[in-house]
Amino acid sequence: MPEPLTKEEAKKLIRACNGGYTGFRDKAYLSLLYRCGLRNNECRMLDIEDLRAEGDWSIRVRYPKGVANGAKPRSVGIDQGTREHLETWLAFRGTAPGPLFMTTKGKRLDTSHFRRKVKILSKAAGITRRVHPHALRHTFARTMHDEGVSMRLIQLALGHSRLDTTATYLQSLGDPEVIATTAGREW
Repeated sequence: MPEPLTKEEAKKLIRACNGGYTGFRDKAYLSLLYRCGLRNNECRMLDIEDLRAEGDWSIRVRYPKGVANGAKPRSVGIDQGTREHLETWLAFRGTAPGPLFMTTKGKRLDTSHFRRKVKILSKAAGITRRVHPHALRHTFARTMHDEGVSMRLIQLALGHSRLDTTATYLQSLGDPEVIATTAGREW
C-alpha cells in the first residue's frame, strides 16, 4: 500500500538537503515532487524551457508517464515555497538551455539518483519508515485532498486521463471519505 508522508515529514526531508549546488538542486527537485505531484521521471526530464518563471509560476510536463500511449503534456502551478527553492537553484544553475536538473558535469540526472538520495535524506531527517520519490506524489495527492481541492483539479495536476483513476489513487491512500463517496459511483 502507498504510504504518503505527513506534511511535516515532507518538509523535514526537504530541509535535510545541504546547501551548495547539489543541496539547492535537491531542494528544488524534491519540492516539485511534493508540491506539484510530479513523478520522478517527469521531474528529471524537465528542461529549463519548461519552467514559466514569471507571474504565476508553472511547470510544463512534456514527458508524462504513458506519453507513447497518448498521455498529454500538462502544466502544473508552482507554490511560493517551491518557487523560492527554484529561484535559489536557478541562481546556481543559470538559465542556459538544457536539463532543469543536472549533475555538476551538466548531464541530465538519472532516476536512480533520487531514489538513492531520498533514502539518505530520510535518514538524515529522522524518518524511520521507507521513503521513496513516489511517496512525495502520494503526499501531494493526499495533501491536496485534505485541503479541500476538488478531485478534478487533483486529477489534472497528477495527469490522470480519467477521474476514476484519481479516485482509485486516493482510495489506495486509505482515505475513508473517498471510499465512502466513490463506492459504486460511475464517473
